[in-house]
Amino acid sequence: MTSVTSRTNSAVNNFSQGEDIRTDRPLDVSINGDGFFTLEGLENEPAELYSRAGNFRLDGQGQLYLGGRRVMSTEGPMVLPDFEFVSISSNGLVSVTPIGGEASLEVGALKLVKPEYEQMTMHASGHFVAKNGDELAEDFTVQVRSGYLEASNVSSLEELVSIMSLTRQYEMQIEVMASADEIAQIGNKLLKA
Repeated sequence: MTSVTSRTNSAVNNFSQGEDIRTDRPLDVSINGDGFFTLEGLENEPAELYSRAGNFRLDGQGQLYLGGRRVMSTEGPMVLPDFEFVSISSNGLVSVTPIGGEASLEVGALKLVKPEYEQMTMHASGHFVAKNGDELAEDFTVQVRSGYLEASNVSSLEELVSIMSLTRQYEMQIEVMASADEIAQIGNKLLKA
């Protein structure tokens, strides 16, 4: 008796861009075109992870986070001083207006990278890393858009159709195996006779 495992061979990453959704929140940032934000890896993770998600938040010490990971600037983890207003320019420069201040101060730049997609792979954390394990160099051509988030690039309808197709393929394989078993039993009866 043999067992057959059915699996999909489409383990690829979809790097197509999702639609931008306007939030008007200055710490929501989407990438225009190709590129990734850089995050600091946690313990037992690579030093840098890469993500297209840009729903950033601040902790009590002014550190910029995405989920549980610190967002990296070109100089290290991004830390903002107390401010009345924050803005992120199209090239990732972060500026703040200090409390009671009138002039805007530039406090750093997001580390934006733009690798070739073939160089990237999904890490167990759900973020991307370079296949060779290296940290990526920043790319000054990456453009961002503050006040917007990128929606998912996955079509639920396409995924549903794909699952239905795989289910039908699996059912046909089961029927073929049942027919082969039935033919083998008939052949065994003929040999015994």
